Amino acid sequence: MALLTVGQIVNTFGVQGELKIVSFSHFSHKRYKVGHHLLLRNELTSEEKNVTVSSYRVHKGLDLVKFLEIDATTATTYFSWYVLAEKDDIKLPGDTYFHVDLIGCVLIDESNNELGKVQEVVDYGAHPILKAKTFNEGKAFQVPFIPSFIIAVDINHKTITIRPIEGLL
Repeated sequence: MALLTVGQIVNTFGVQGELKIVSFSHFSHKRYKVGHHLLLRNELTSEEKNVTVSSYRVHKGLDLVKFLEIDATTATTYFSWYVLAEKDDIKLPGDTYFHVDLIGCVLIDESNNELGKVQEVVDYGAHPILKAKTFNEGKAFQVPFIPSFIIAVDINHKTITIRPIEGLL
């Protein structure tokens, strides 16, 4: 069972046991559907708790989620815990990828020349950026994850074909 960290609990909200969650991914409305099962994990103690969503709403850019297994008196216990979801439970629309699946992919150009390997994927708002390093010199470079640069993504073979521009490398 592959798990993805999808958010972190940053506070409680109100007196009903709702938890404020900062989302690390898109599609919160799908992730926090009533009845959906998730896992909470304390990274410091490795303690885990299986939970079931009982309500979800957005308030001032944060997800407010109530879980059946957590009542108002114990909600503060979960401050700074991470929210994890089973990867297989998360269905992505076409041409959308998990960042974790892009990390480690080899970037190749249209002539099949290996340019480097994706080290990190960051999202600055407009679109994700692939941060990569060349194989030979370890030189860092970045590629916007947009159609004008990305030709094809093959997650199974861990390759991303890009259209490099002059000065990229």
